[in-house]
Amino acid sequence: MAKCIINVEEYVDELMSTALNGCWKKLWPGAVNDFQGFPKQQDKIRNILVLARNIPGGFSCVEEGDIQEVLDAHFTVVTDEDLI
Repeated sequence: MAKCIINVEEYVDELMSTALNGCWKKLWPGAVNDFQGFPKQQDKIRNILVLARNIPGGFSCVEEGDIQEVLDAHFTVVTDEDLI
């Protein structure tokens, strides 16, 4: 019996989640995990760059480094000395 359980466990581990999702989607939609992951930050930066360059009036000189600098600034901790 234990060997049977081990074999089933190995088989389930080998199944891809997409195959499981395809089987369960119609039977139990709430159990399906179809999360594809977050978009890559580089893709977001390129999209922002395209949008910024299409705005008339001075945004044509925006570079990828400028956008990355603004995004990185959100992760810095602001101290009282910085505020003064």
